[in-house]
Amino acid sequence: MKIKTKIIGNKVHDVGYRVFLLRKALELGVERFNAYNTKENGVQVLISFLDGDNDQILAFQDQVQNDKPENAEVSDIIFEDYEGYIMGVVDCMLLIQIEQLSKGIQGLKLAAK
Repeated sequence: MKIKTKIIGNKVHDVGYRVFLLRKALELGVERFNAYNTKENGVQVLISFLDGDNDQILAFQDQVQNDKPENAEVSDIIFEDYEGYIMGVVDCMLLIQIEQLSKGIQGLKLAAK
């Protein structure tokens, strides 16, 4: 079973939300997960995809509804069925690490100027 989750709000980027959701997926033993930040009509949106059994899906939805990272400001959460490809959770973890390293490298370049 696959779901797509949209978390919408004034502050859902730059609060560690993707890592927060990744950790929840890992705790549930999910093997396929991905998340990315985007904007819709100027509003911050975090979109995640999860592939798991019914119990994992329900537990993930419950956690997303009832918990969020500190400093996150959420106005809406939407769950939808999903049919597309979802990368492996380890690949998602590596992608997030690479993105964070890229931010650090850019910061070092600016500091060196």
